[in-house]
Amino acid sequence: MKKGWICQQAITYHQHQVYELSLNEIKLFHVDKINQSQQLTTQNRINNGLQYKQFMVIVLL
Repeated sequence: MKKGWICQQAITYHQHQVYELSLNEIKLFHVDKINQSQQLTTQNRINNGLQYKQFMVIVLL
């Protein structure tokens, strides 16, 4: 009976590890999405700034 109990404990522990890994994967996925969004926002700001500078150069000329 004790052997069965040890096996059950090992299975439960393994399932818990798999669950934690799944949660970490989900968190990493969300962090990756946030980072991609921030990079796009930063790139848009840079592009808008460059367009504004080009516009100002044209107006001043």
